[in-house]
Amino acid sequence: MTSSQGYASKQLYFLIGIGCCLVLFFYLMRGILAPFIFVFLIAYAFNPAVKKLETWHVLRTGGAFCMILCVYFFITLFFLTVVPLLRIQLTLLMAHFPEYSERF
Repeated sequence: MTSSQGYASKQLYFLIGIGCCLVLFFYLMRGILAPFIFVFLIAYAFNPAVKKLETWHVLRTGGAFCMILCVYFFITLFFLTVVPLLRIQLTLLMAHFPEYSERF
């Protein structure tokens, strides 16, 4: 084995070691990094809409604020519509559960 091959194998082991350390670091920090990754994905998803608003001469800050308001609006709409329906369905399920358990 020549010296360049020995250097290449040492370099490969070093890179594998660095990769394993990075994987371990991200695994141990997953609780801390998860919100940042989630926010990054949201920002990445809404970037085209903010760019479109910029073409309409809306500042980027205003466009981001508008996107945040839209997200809050849809979350509120979800909780105002789906949660009451889910509560009604669960109440009906609990009321009829004895009948269902007798059938099966």
